[in-house]
Amino acid sequence: MSNPLTLGFRVKSGFAVAVVMSGPKSAPLALARRVVSLSDAAVKATRQPYHNGFGTAQEDLDEIARLTAIIKRCAGQSVK
Repeated sequence: MSNPLTLGFRVKSGFAVAVVMSGPKSAPLALARRVVSLSDAAVKATRQPYHNGFGTAQEDLDEIARLTAIIKRCAGQSVK
């Protein structure tokens, strides 16, 4: 029986790191590591959406929707 693959993500500000692992729990093997873009370099607010104005939450629902759409688009393109 072959070992199953496991895909994990560690999300950071503006990007995530994806890792593919295989092997037994006692001796896992990293098969691949890639950076997944979650931001658009042309839209600064998508790079650090949670750090802009420390302690100040974005409350404009239209702006939240716009930034979220950009981040989803960038992530989708990067994962492909």
